[in-house]
Amino acid sequence: MVNDRLRSSGRGRLISIPNPAKRVEFNSAYKLRRLAVDYSIPILTNLQAADLFVQALAARKPADLGIKHWAEHD
Repeated sequence: MVNDRLRSSGRGRLISIPNPAKRVEFNSAYKLRRLAVDYSIPILTNLQAADLFVQALAARKPADLGIKHWAEHD
């Protein structure tokens, strides 16, 4: 089900924070991260980075986030 969702969405972000206490080489968290890479879905695997990303999203309204060409950036 998750595999189908990641494949069909074509957009979005994935936040997957592995539990360091459970160092299993091929667990479900690994498989989820592997699927994100396979389908070119951005993934955050660090709790602090995920928290900052969510805070940044919450601080802006979608209307404030315009799309710019690379040449328009300083």
